[in-house]
Formats: sequence, C-alpha cells, structure tokens
Amino acid sequence: MQMDEHREAILKDDEKKQYRMLGQGNTAEIYQYSADTILKLFRENMPYEAIEKEYQLACKIQTGFDQVPNAFKMVEYRNRYGIVYEQIIGRDMIQYFLKHPFKLKYYSRMLASIHVSIHKKEVNLDYSVKRKLSQDIDSSMELTSDEKNRIKQYLEQLPDQNYLCHFDFHPGNVMIQNNQPMVIDWMTACSGIERTSQYQSNYASCRKKMHLTFLNIDIK
Repeated sequence: MQMDEHREAILKDDEKKQYRMLGQGNTAEIYQYSADTILKLFRENMPYEAIEKEYQLACKIQTGFDQVPNAFKMVEYRNRYGIVYEQIIGRDMIQYFLKHPFKLKYYSRMLASIHVSIHKKEVNLDYSVKRKLSQDIDSSMELTSDEKNRIKQYLEQLPDQNYLCHFDFHPGNVMIQNNQPMVIDWMTACSGIERTSQYQSNYASCRKKMHLTFLNIDIK
C-alpha cells in the first residue's frame, strides 16, 4: 500500500469529541480514548512517516513480546495523527525509584531482567541496528567526514543478528502495572546485536544515576 493510500485508510476520528488529557511529552500528548485505551496524539510538527513507523513497529513487537501495551489503530484527529494504545495503569520506574528509594535494588533487578528478556526475542523489524547507527553517524555535527567513514567501516564488520533492541531503554520507559513491568515508547526499536542496545542503555542509565545522586539517593 502506498503512503497516500495508507493515509486515506486511517480512521478519521470525530473532531467534535473531547478527550481528557492525561499527560504530554516532547512529541505527543496522551488522552483518555476509551475506558481502557489511550490516544497518543502526536504534535503537528511530527513527521507522518515517524508516526507510521512507530505503529508498524508496535504491531510487530506485540506479536512476540507480551510486556508491551497493544497498539490497536492509527487515527486522525483535528488534523493530527495518533495511535490508540492499550492503557497501562501505573507509574514509570523513575517515580518508583524516587518514592521508594529503599527498594532501588529490587526495581533495578526488575529493570535488568526485562532488558534481558527483550534481547532474547528474535524479530526482523526491517530496520537494523547497523542502519540506525549509520544514520546517527551521518547526522553527527561533531565528527569529520573521515571519522564518519572510519566508524562506518568498523560498523559494517559487525555481525548481522535479529535480536530485539529497544534503543531507548531506561527507567522512564518502563511502567509498573500490578507489579509487572511494561515497556513503552518503541519508536527507536530495531533488530540487531543485543549488546548494542545494552551499551546505549548503560549510557542512559549513567545519566539517570547522576540525577539520582544529585537527589541524595543511595545508589550503591
């Protein structure tokens, strides 16, 4: 299906409907869509291709990994595109860290366990770690052309694998529902070597660790 045809097939929601906002982030606002679903309504400057990619990734991932909210459909609402997801009743893991610092080790182990379970899933997402990293390298403003070429030559030598990689895995993207972790925000997901995603997450975790240290929370 061509992109324009796909857009025509998207359900156009009733613009007269009013939805209650639950929260918002950099790229989208979250609304209560029905009793057990939410609408992730992307901002007007968000490229349609990126929204479509997130929806397609979510549909593929949920078929082989059950600790994710189900994606049900794409909708158009007031000239903006959104995705209807299963609603997760709970808080993200950062809030648990801050509210229950004495349980930091418990939630850290939970975080590590869910990360390992993600990396055990083999799935072909048609978007590889190599491709993503190559695009990130090309878009870097801090590397010279020679440095980019040298890094990409090394990148091509890495083995091709199809392990699921979230690529933005951190406590803020893990919701706790009934004491069970649910992983959200799969827009950057790709398939490849599991260690690649782990290294990226280690970097993100270091930044969170600095934040928790600033708040005087013992993280040893």
